[in-house]
Amino acid sequence: MIERGEGSLLFTSDLSCMGSSRMFGNSGIVMSALRNYVLNLHKHLQPYGIFVGHLSISTLIKKGRGIDRDQVADAWYNLYEQQDTVEDTFPKGITQFLN
Repeated sequence: MIERGEGSLLFTSDLSCMGSSRMFGNSGIVMSALRNYVLNLHKHLQPYGIFVGHLSISTLIKKGRGIDRDQVADAWYNLYEQQDTVEDTFPKGITQFLN
């Protein structure tokens, strides 16, 4: 990707990387580390034309039960296509309900 001067790396985690949760305390540590890695990777690879994106998902994904995988795919595609921010959440704006 560096040689071509283009490319994308996309990562996902649950929302525990952005705020503490008793239910997801252990996984939150790992998800926070992943988020930190992605943010730093973005900073280092952006000058080479490589987009690094992170989507935090806060929902159960199951076709026919409210949120389905097509909606998540659209969120991913928008993050990749716009490339105006390194990270987003799904559903959008969910972070207002954290702690």
